[in-house]
Amino acid sequence: MFNCEQCGSCCKAVKCNLLIKENICSIYNKRPDICRVDIQYNKVKMTMSLVSWYKLNKKCCLILQSKNIFLRK
Repeated sequence: MFNCEQCGSCCKAVKCNLLIKENICSIYNKRPDICRVDIQYNKVKMTMSLVSWYKLNKKCCLILQSKNIFLRK
């Protein structure tokens, strides 16, 4: 399972209105499939391994975190 840090950076990047104070998703346990890295892997599993998918998502996450100052809601 992908280890989401729940930092809110990806939510801020898409201006999700379900993100509340302190970067908490108000529906995290019932969030849509598009927000779930593991479920989205099903769309690319024929082209890359799960480990590669996790690494790619972690890389994107770190980029968003580093640019978080620009991603304010």
